[in-house]
Amino acid sequence: MAGAWDLKLFYAINGWPDWLNPLMQFMSKGSDSWPVRIILFGILVYLVRRPETRVGGIVAGLGWIVANAITDLIKDGWPYPRPGNVIEDAIIRVGMSQSAGTASAHSANMAFVAVAFVLWFGWRWSAWIPVALLVGLSRVYVAAHYPSQVLLGWLVGGLTAAALSLGIQWELRRRGYQLVNGKVLRQIDTA
Repeated sequence: MAGAWDLKLFYAINGWPDWLNPLMQFMSKGSDSWPVRIILFGILVYLVRRPETRVGGIVAGLGWIVANAITDLIKDGWPYPRPGNVIEDAIIRVGMSQSAGTASAHSANMAFVAVAFVLWFGWRWSAWIPVALLVGLSRVYVAAHYPSQVLLGWLVGGLTAAALSLGIQWELRRRGYQLVNGKVLRQIDTA
């Protein structure tokens, strides 16, 4: 069962006013809808088509799959119930999954994208940070996850993005490439 702080924070967020429901449901399940998926795919295509954002766009577009897979492994290895499935007085605002809720994949995916964008493109792409935060909070609001499960998701996504992005950047530099504002350039040998 969830710890005292987890339950207290769950009840606080889950009990936020109903007028937030449309925004929070959208943030919680929006990426599951085709219009949002098409918009996200459009952003990915935009990033990959531009030479200055190509590598970072590829990392952000494919790397969230790694973060998602890690949360699935955690859920399979250490299954922990979702609050909406075990707390009788939880305010359930979306359909409940019967899968484990150990680590929020939605939170991990958005944290991955936010951290990868900042690491590749700088703070000008930091608008994804509040998106990642809202997605995580929305998962608690709709009773899909405990706060600890969202925190674990954010941690998985952020650390995966940092490890993957910094590792790829290190390897590119090792191979003689230069990174300038997210754009990968071949170093010119001046010797």
